[in-house]
Amino acid sequence: MEPAPHVPRRTTIDRAGLVLLLGLHFLLLLDCARRDTLTFDEGWHVAGGVTAWRTGDLRILPDIGEIPQRLAGLPLVLAGVEVPDAPRAFEEADAWPIARALIYDSELSSEAITLLARLPFMLASVLLGWLVSEVAHRVFGRGAGWLGLVLYALSPSFLANGHVAAADLLAALTMTASALLIARCLEAGRAVRVVASGGALGLAFVAKMSGVLLLPVGALVALVHLASRAPVPLWWRREGVARSAPSRLAVIGSLVVLHALLSGIVIWGVHGFREAAAADPQHATLPMGGWDALPREGAVARVAGLARQHHLLPEAWLFGFQMIELNARARPAHALGRWSTSGWRWFFPLTLVLKLPLATLVLLLLGLTALGVAWRHGRRATIHPLPREGLARWATTPWGADIIVLSPLLALLLVYWAVALRTPLAIGHRHVLPTLPATLVLASAAATLVPAWRHARLVVCGLALGAAIEGLAAHPYHLAYMNPLAGPPARRWTRLVDSSLDWGQDARRVARFLSAEPPGTEAWISWFGISDPLHEGAVAHQLPSYMDLRARAPRELLSGGTYVISATMLVQVNGNFPGTWAAPYEVVWRAADDLARPYLEADEGERRRLEERHGDDYWRQVLGTHEQLRLARLCAWLRHRPPDAVIGDGAVLAWRLTDAQVEDALYGPPVELVDEPVIPWSGSARAAPR
Repeated sequence: MEPAPHVPRRTTIDRAGLVLLLGLHFLLLLDCARRDTLTFDEGWHVAGGVTAWRTGDLRILPDIGEIPQRLAGLPLVLAGVEVPDAPRAFEEADAWPIARALIYDSELSSEAITLLARLPFMLASVLLGWLVSEVAHRVFGRGAGWLGLVLYALSPSFLANGHVAAADLLAALTMTASALLIARCLEAGRAVRVVASGGALGLAFVAKMSGVLLLPVGALVALVHLASRAPVPLWWRREGVARSAPSRLAVIGSLVVLHALLSGIVIWGVHGFREAAAADPQHATLPMGGWDALPREGAVARVAGLARQHHLLPEAWLFGFQMIELNARARPAHALGRWSTSGWRWFFPLTLVLKLPLATLVLLLLGLTALGVAWRHGRRATIHPLPREGLARWATTPWGADIIVLSPLLALLLVYWAVALRTPLAIGHRHVLPTLPATLVLASAAATLVPAWRHARLVVCGLALGAAIEGLAAHPYHLAYMNPLAGPPARRWTRLVDSSLDWGQDARRVARFLSAEPPGTEAWISWFGISDPLHEGAVAHQLPSYMDLRARAPRELLSGGTYVISATMLVQVNGNFPGTWAAPYEVVWRAADDLARPYLEADEGERRRLEERHGDDYWRQVLGTHEQLRLARLCAWLRHRPPDAVIGDGAVLAWRLTDAQVEDALYGPPVELVDEPVIPWSGSARAAPR
């Protein structure tokens, strides 16, 4: 194997560029955090974080990770925010009323609440940017360090997820850092590195439940190291290595035990070294039906049950782990005009193709090409030093050396993607965010083509500039960003929805849009998210929305006006009557309208007589079903009509309809109709009263 050059030191220019680009990254995050309202998942984190800090109670949706909740809640608690007075919601561990009260009933404004909760995550995003640049620099050289930095700092994916108080950015940071530290322990073990590695592993476990994938990642890294026959340093001594196979296995075994102990200490410490999720035994109700709602069969259930029986891990963590496994079994999803509850193996690759800048995709292909070019010419692509003696024969080849150096990144990509391609959880690009740091490092390998290709420097610099321009041009709509392959913003909902496009970030923009409509314009909103356009100043009627906290649904007919529909609500993926409008829906809709219309058209006196005759519960069910069906039929009609306005770069759409158009949408021939619903549905119309 050829001698590996030493890793070049960062120059003053390198350090200045690092500070400037990461500073720009932070400023862009700050501006996005100021403009975007709290997204769907942030409500969980804010409610859970403030509750955990103030009361010690850890029951607010533990399946999303305790560290994100703690980080989101800490600045709010330091600013004096208290747990809202919502005893029933607290008793039932219901995050949504608590979150809404925190956002809109606190002494701080919703803007201040949002910005404070997001601040720790923005700092974490800067730290991850440094890590990507540092790894690219150490693995592929100075040019790669610059390229990785540019691709990260102006990446729409990291600008989108780096300014929200959610688990995905923290998962990307902790999982990448943990994989690298595990490899570092095998390469140059020291007690302090072992402690750092075990701590990072524990943080990954409590950042997001997908952190458990680090177990097979670590196993793969260890297997590569063992197969290479590289010596394993003795972590308890400054000098000395294990060279024989038994001694190397023994040292690696000790590292496994230490990582298990250290990560366990972190998990218990984050949960206050307390087993019970509830701080008060009188408030012991777990969310979503508690343990009785979880399956008792299957490997995950058996392992969690065993750990719970022997008190190996906190209740909140075990419950959250099983909740994630349960929710991932089936989840309604929409992509490329299709609906499914079991996902598609092409979903997450599709999100990469549509959500990464085109220039970044080309650089990734060039980076992979650079590895092949280097191996073809009999040289290494990586510059990280390796032992020169005692290695297995394959490890002395250029490709073998590169595999060893890249093993933590490749193992993370391999394991994570093997799971992602099979999961039914096809709801957002953010779920593969932990793979993007390693992806950008591989893309930075394109910089190594410079010695082998005459025009490489010009091409790579041009593509880096193109990626930067794409990222800047997307500001401040990074959450909704899709590259030109997705088509115009008005049609992005046909490609992806949910957190890939519409995560509830545009409530304030919707309020501003409606305030600019002509005076007297009637408006209706169907919204997806925890933030509320009505609380942000919008004057409108509320159609059924995913997070519908109305005490009583409006009992009114629809008429001409401005209809504002979130992209996720437009495709009705989470509705009671989801997917393409189907013949059974039409039957139920006609029956429901026959029941509800006499009530809706009646005056107040007639309504009271109808309520006395059949009871308020009856009308609540009839009118609720009617309202859900009415929205589903309206959306089926709107999906075939170009919007009159686009809000948030495609996340929210608006139509200005006349009375005749509303009538046609609800009662005209269906513009789309299939024989059977494309995914399971719920809801029915009650039989006509006798």
